[in-house]
Amino acid sequence: MRRDRSGRSLARDGSRRSPQLQSWVRVLRGRAALVAAAICGALAFTTVTDGGRTARVVSPLLPEFDAVLGLAGFGLDQVAIAGHRFTTDIDILDALDLPNARTWAQFDSEQARMRIERLPWLATATLTRRYPGRLDVKVVERKAVAVWQHGSRETLIDITGRNLSDIRPGTVAGLPRYQGEGADVEAAGLAAIVARHPEIQSRMKIAERVAGRRWSLHLDNGTTLHLPPDREALVLDGLLSRTRLLRLVTEPGRVVDLRAPGRIAIRLQSSASGPVASPPQAGGRLVKAGE
Repeated sequence: MRRDRSGRSLARDGSRRSPQLQSWVRVLRGRAALVAAAICGALAFTTVTDGGRTARVVSPLLPEFDAVLGLAGFGLDQVAIAGHRFTTDIDILDALDLPNARTWAQFDSEQARMRIERLPWLATATLTRRYPGRLDVKVVERKAVAVWQHGSRETLIDITGRNLSDIRPGTVAGLPRYQGEGADVEAAGLAAIVARHPEIQSRMKIAERVAGRRWSLHLDNGTTLHLPPDREALVLDGLLSRTRLLRLVTEPGRVVDLRAPGRIAIRLQSSASGPVASPPQAGGRLVKAGE
């Protein structure tokens, strides 16, 4: 099509086309595009139904429809995964459920993202479409902050208490350990309290959840602190704010019972192995919290 210097179209004889004629040209072009789309659809229908003689219900036709979309460049045939260390490619691919979503028309990215984020180690997932047929998956994994001991099992947990993966007992060192049923759920609250007291945090070997109600802290020097079911932060603040009471924590082999309001019971650790949760015995001593 020829145009003059101003960009307006010219007829074959060189004369300028009227605006009305140009409008009709645009309409005809649009209708031609619709006719072309209809022809493509008819060809696709003819291909998958043998000219309409074997037409069936829609659901059995989906594989053939997927094949047509794939040939048209709408197939999903490549996945790139990044950001994972403890989660396998297979787990992420299974969560994508690609066998049931072979084309972009079938793939639900939001549902796929939610399935990926339900995997134990994964915190977030971002799915990005790259044309023509590539899907980029970028994940962020959770951080293991402690070991939860329950029965004969040990499990890595994150700051929220989410179970990440089981490990062989004794294979992970350098992480605080929480013991007992329900300890994984309550670990975050105790960790926040203990973090305010480096004297306890640096020495804590095992935090034992007793009867699902309270904590006993077992330190690396053999001393055990029995905390009450509530007021843990207040009790530790009072204990560690006084030099004389702080010394009780650093002395090895002691049982410091903080469960009674306003009093601290102290005794020597028994020779029996395992957590000590009994009340003060004869030979122990009571110290008022204010001393």
